[in-house]
Amino acid sequence: MLEGVGWSVEPIPSPTGVSPDGAAFKRAMLMALESAPPGITVSGVVAHAPGSRFGDDAEMAAIQATFGDVPAYSTKHLTGHTYGASGMLSLGLASALLAGLKWTGFPYNKRRVSEGIHQSGAAIMVNSAGFGGNAISLLVRRASSESAIA
Repeated sequence: MLEGVGWSVEPIPSPTGVSPDGAAFKRAMLMALESAPPGITVSGVVAHAPGSRFGDDAEMAAIQATFGDVPAYSTKHLTGHTYGASGMLSLGLASALLAGLKWTGFPYNKRRVSEGIHQSGAAIMVNSAGFGGNAISLLVRRASSESAIA
């Protein structure tokens, strides 16, 4: 269930630019949080994480500044960067995490590992980025039985 949406553009005049602190990601995540209903707990972030040292470090800095120490997930080490499809793959991963997928972690990073997302009201932030410094964040959570379509 989509609970919040946020977007922003980096102030860097480069088609692939990102600020060292991931400013656009931070603004997009905060906007998504502000547009969400109260009481939602962000249990993790599916990062855009394109696999570049500078880009990944900037996004992780934005996640840390926004949420503190939450688990970060990504599909890129499994699929590579699929450009337009990467956002949909990230939403698929978020859905699987919310359904209880056990995440084994990144093969190259020692970030915290999650045993799955089980709290009531828990949500996953999904980040994506595009050329021109665009960043978008979606806040998703498992649909409750009351809101599910029969």
